[in-house]
Amino acid sequence: MRVVPKNASKETPPVLKQLPKKLVMLRPRILQDSLPNFSSKFKNPCYFDTKRKMHCLPYFFVLGAPKCGTTDIWSKMTSHPHIGYVQKEPHWWTRESMDKGKDTLAYYESTYVTQAISNLLGKRKWKRMKVIAGDGSASTFWHNKRWTSFYPKHRKAGPEYIVADVIRTVLPDALLIVSLREPVTRLYSDYLFFHENERKSPEKFHKAAVAAIDGFHSCLNERSLRYCAYTPVDDKVRLYIGLYSVFAKDWLQRYPRNQIMFLRLEDWKTKCTEILPKIFAFLKVEKIKPFTITKMCSLSPRNVNEAQHEVGPMLNSTRKLLRKFYHPYVKELSLLLNDTNFMWDYGYEE
Repeated sequence: MRVVPKNASKETPPVLKQLPKKLVMLRPRILQDSLPNFSSKFKNPCYFDTKRKMHCLPYFFVLGAPKCGTTDIWSKMTSHPHIGYVQKEPHWWTRESMDKGKDTLAYYESTYVTQAISNLLGKRKWKRMKVIAGDGSASTFWHNKRWTSFYPKHRKAGPEYIVADVIRTVLPDALLIVSLREPVTRLYSDYLFFHENERKSPEKFHKAAVAAIDGFHSCLNERSLRYCAYTPVDDKVRLYIGLYSVFAKDWLQRYPRNQIMFLRLEDWKTKCTEILPKIFAFLKVEKIKPFTITKMCSLSPRNVNEAQHEVGPMLNSTRKLLRKFYHPYVKELSLLLNDTNFMWDYGYEE
């Protein structure tokens, strides 16, 4: 937490240090403003303006990809009495912060975390060093779609700066929880969940997957992997979102490893009573009794995709094709995190 020095003004925020111009141009209304001087009276990054009105930013982020269980994780972890519940996915850092009228920290603060902290505090000031709130926008992990308009000269190498750089500048002490899922299963669930007005079938998914892979390889023939990962060519089968190693590497270059907790949805489904206390420990909130943890984990899963029961499983040929595509990236993620569990069941040879 950024603590206010004893000789610093409690009302005047510090001026930002000189930042690279190319970083500032990514989110100018955020990075050209002065950063808040967070009060040492709060555990959560909060401060008071000149009118003594409280403003708060996220203490933590829940990141990941669509259909990786972030909604269920968010629902259960915010059951903790010291973690404020707020709209899970404002998508502000990635999308709304580029919209006029929504592109300032003041808008974000007043709309999301501040209210959650206020609700937890009530009139009990002693709770200030206990309560926290976060941002559960999974897209923050991978979404940088409009980067080419900011960095047109980097059309081969990929974006020079990404959303992670903006967050790191504003919230260097933030804690990050990243939930991932076996990428082929995630991709099919993503396909079935979105574009609900379209008729879908395993055969249509196979055709779209082949087209997406061909398009991605065409991109790689001319551009870098980072460019192709951050510049999708097909939104019906969002192949690029499963390139976890690319995004994880970028976040690990901006935040220390001890500030990022990586989870697998497969483990969360079967070991919630083991993982949830670890999440609370990671966030440095008070321990919860085992009985209460069991009660939290027994809550019905949130945002479960039931579409596969109607459409049917993907074709074996599609699964084989996609596993071959994702294999090198899954292997890279496993090595990056030094954890063979993130190989899922692929194995090192396939």
